[in-house]
Amino acid sequence: VDTISLNSDMLVKPNADEDKEDESLIDIAHHFGKEVLVTDIDSAIGLQRAERQGADFAQGERVAPYSPFE
Repeated sequence: VDTISLNSDMLVKPNADEDKEDESLIDIAHHFGKEVLVTDIDSAIGLQRAERQGADFAQGERVAPYSPFE
């Protein structure tokens, strides 16, 4: 396994306690040498959050609409 897929709902949400540093699932995956794909990105905020947290790949309606295999 080289890539781990995370749903966008699993990303760390910004909160009022900015001084507290939570280690995100993306950080943990990178620690183990894995790339991370964040799925179900459906807003610009979700895309920014995934990028800010270090996701390697993004997938979802905000990136490109889903399409069937041809």
